[in-house]
Amino acid sequence: PLKNKFYFFQKYESGLTLSKLIQKNKIKTNKAKNISKILVDKLITIMQEDLKNCVNEKPSELFRKLLMIEFQNLVKRPHLYFISSNSNLKIGNKYYNKLENSLNKIFSKKNFIDLDKQDKFLVDMGHFNFHGENILISDFKTLDKFKLIDPDTRWKILDPMFSMARYFYTYSHDTAEKKNYYIKSNIFDLNSNNQNFYFNTKVLWSNKVDKVYKKMFDINLMKKKMNRFEKLRFSLSYLLCLLRGINANYEEKITFFKNKNNLLQNNGIFFSLLAIKYAHQISYEE
Repeated sequence: PLKNKFYFFQKYESGLTLSKLIQKNKIKTNKAKNISKILVDKLITIMQEDLKNCVNEKPSELFRKLLMIEFQNLVKRPHLYFISSNSNLKIGNKYYNKLENSLNKIFSKKNFIDLDKQDKFLVDMGHFNFHGENILISDFKTLDKFKLIDPDTRWKILDPMFSMARYFYTYSHDTAEKKNYYIKSNIFDLNSNNQNFYFNTKVLWSNKVDKVYKKMFDINLMKKKMNRFEKLRFSLSYLLCLLRGINANYEEKITFFKNKNNLLQNNGIFFSLLAIKYAHQISYEE
C-alpha cells in the first residue's frame, strides 16, 4: 500500500507529542526513566512485527552501502571539509579518528561480517521512524496506548532496528531543530594553521529539560535488552541516523554568536561531531 508514495493521509489524532511534552516540562525528572521504559518495551513489540516482512539480503552489504552513500554525500559539503582533513580532530577533551577510518574499521570487524550468518532480519516494510515527534500521548495513565504516526516510507530495505535508533536519536534531533546549542571551534579561524581542529559543543536546553531528555533517551535502556549482534545492529542503525541527519539537516548558513568566529551554530557540523564520536566508539567495541 505504500509503494511509490512519499506520504499518505492519516486521520487526525489528538495529544501532544513526546518531544513537546518534554519541552513543556510536562514530564518530571524522576519519572522520565520509567516512562521511557514503558515506551521502549511497547516500541520493541511494534518493531518486531516488521520481521514478518523479511527479505533475502546480506546485512553487511546493505549497511555498508547505506552508510557509505551518506558518507560520500557529506564529504562533498563545503563546511564539513574538516571530516576528510588530515588535521588532528579534538572533540571535547578527546582526539578522534577520522570518520572514514572508523567506518573502514567497523566494516572489517568480524562481528560485522558475521551479521550475514544470523537469522534474517532485514525487511522491506516497516515504520522506521519512532521519533519523539511521532509519538502522541494523550494520557500518562494509559501510556502504553500512545499513538504512532508518520512512518518513513523512503526506505526500500532496512533493519527494523532503525525504528528504535530513531527513538533514541530524538534528543540530538530536537536539539538541532530548536537550535539549542552552540559550538566553540577554530575551524573558521583564519589565523590558525589548522594542524589541530577542536570542537566543544554546549547544549542550551534548561537544566530540567536537558535532564529529562538524557533520561528518556539513554541508549542503555535499549542495549541492556539485546544480545551481541542486536547491539551491533542498533549501533549501525544509530550511526546511520546520525549520518543521514548530517545530510538531511545540512545548512549553507553559519550562524556566529557575538560576532566571534569561534562560536558558531550549524546543524551539519553539529551532527558530524556526533557521528565522528559514535563511529569511533563502535569501531573499538567488541
